[in-house]
Amino acid sequence: MRAQDLEPEMEALLLRLVPDLERQWEGATQDEIDRIEAIAGRPLPPFYCWFLIRMGHSMGSIAYPRLDFSAPKVLSCYAGDCLARILGS
Repeated sequence: MRAQDLEPEMEALLLRLVPDLERQWEGATQDEIDRIEAIAGRPLPPFYCWFLIRMGHSMGSIAYPRLDFSAPKVLSCYAGDCLARILGS
């Protein structure tokens, strides 16, 4: 399987497993994706872009109860509040 085939395959799998997921997930804004890419200092991997576009605000019913992968959380961590807690500052 080629790398560019992963996103449609993953989306098809998720929608087979959770048929209502497409109505539950909420993508990140283009501005949020651009800001994360600026933090990374390079283009984001295609699969991560797919994830952010599809589920960058909400993963719907497949969300982890104690982990937040959302674009707003990533951006707030890089703004300092998460890193300070992790580093004990």
